[in-house]
Amino acid sequence: MNTISNNHWPWDVLGIESDADERAVRRAYARLLKQQRPDEDAEAFQRLRYAYESALQMANGAAAKDIDAADAASIDRKSVV
Repeated sequence: MNTISNNHWPWDVLGIESDADERAVRRAYARLLKQQRPDEDAEAFQRLRYAYESALQMANGAAAKDIDAADAASIDRKSVV
């Protein structure tokens, strides 16, 4: 049975907030990697790695949306001038 809900995954695995940026994702992964060695528990490491990669994609997607919104706002201001 999967104890992690889809709404909180991968953030629960990494122990960070869902609005974390790329830096926070990397730091959480590095911290957990010290505790969860791939040679000791390969399955747990795979779950951690998948959560890390998914969180990075989500963080990068959120950052891209922020940049797009800022660019759109910049264009709107230029057209007014």
